[in-house]
This record gives sequence, structure tokens and C-alpha cells, in this order.
Amino acid sequence: VWVEGPRVGRMVWVGDWRVVTGADGSAPYLGLLRRHGANLVLEDRNSGARFVFDADSFRELESAAGKIVLVSGFVVGPHTLRVVDWRIVETEVR
Repeated sequence: VWVEGPRVGRMVWVGDWRVVTGADGSAPYLGLLRRHGANLVLEDRNSGARFVFDADSFRELESAAGKIVLVSGFVVGPHTLRVVDWRIVETEVR
């Protein structure tokens, strides 16, 4: 995890953050998962790119729409991801 913000004593007031390496060593995808028409779209914080999910991944992630999620997976088409593992990072989007 990479964090940025002012340091006050032994504390850091976090202004920005991102996950740079997943448990398997690959770069994960992290961001708000939202519905866009018939797709689920992930606005990736790390790259700034938008990704949609393949059909199997869509069914798996559908219940997490509106939440910030961390996704491990791989690209299977133009801006299309296949999910290997995922988890909800934050349930309330501010």
C-alpha cells in the first residue's frame, strides 16, 4: 500500500492511497464498481483506466456494485477483465 499525506509526529494524515502489489505479487485493480447500462465498470485508481468484466466475472461481482473493490485478475480483451479473486475494501463511497 502506498499512502500520501502530511506527517504529524508519528502519524500520517492520509490524503491519498493506492494498493501497488497484491498478495500474489501482481498489480491489482482497485476502485469504485458501478453499473453502466448492462455492464459493471471499475474506475481503476492505480491506472486511471476504466474496465468492464467478462460474463462470469459480472455474475460474481454484481452484488458489490456501488462499493470500492480490490480485484485480482487479468485482461481478456480491450479493457475487459476476468476476475480471479476480489474483496470489498470500502462499503461507503464518500
